[in-house]
Amino acid sequence: MFSGILEIANTEETIAFILGHEMAHALLDHSRTSASKQNVKNGLTTAARIGGLGLALFGLGEVGMLAFDAANIADIGSELLILQPHGRDQELEADQLGIRIINWAGYNIKGIPDFWTRMSNSNANNFDFFSTHPSDDKRIQAMKEIIDKIENEDSNTQYLENSSICSNCGSTVIEGDLFCRNCGVKIEKENKKNKNMS
Repeated sequence: MFSGILEIANTEETIAFILGHEMAHALLDHSRTSASKQNVKNGLTTAARIGGLGLALFGLGEVGMLAFDAANIADIGSELLILQPHGRDQELEADQLGIRIINWAGYNIKGIPDFWTRMSNSNANNFDFFSTHPSDDKRIQAMKEIIDKIENEDSNTQYLENSSICSNCGSTVIEGDLFCRNCGVKIEKENKKNKNMS
């Protein structure tokens, strides 16, 4: 993280998100998997190029040149169609886990998409095909989706914390219910109180 980003990341939450994003890359082991894929690609294209040169040395120049050209095309194609999409997926994964990390730490995550909008205004990425990073629109949409998902998970947790169990059928009973929604038995207040205290 460089100090120049502090002009845009000027709140504790946004700085936490940047650090959470980078932590997520490390936790998800992205650098090793990216390096591994790059090494495999480099090994295969180098072998194909050496094979092409070998064919040319043995008097099969045209076949050798075809093999050499095929290796170059495969090199460019694998970069655009395999490695860069893989990199874009990793960035989205790191955003999602980074947002979860700062949410677990107690930071307000609702402003993260607006922060990324400000980031994109200074260095826009409108097309992701030639990049290892997703377009800003795609990234902001993914951020909004994970924030909605986290908020729904949090509200479900709150819902479960304010519930008890029906002594007749074992179904979840929501606080304030007089009868079980599953079996219809009357909910005993004493039972609910005991359940919530235990």
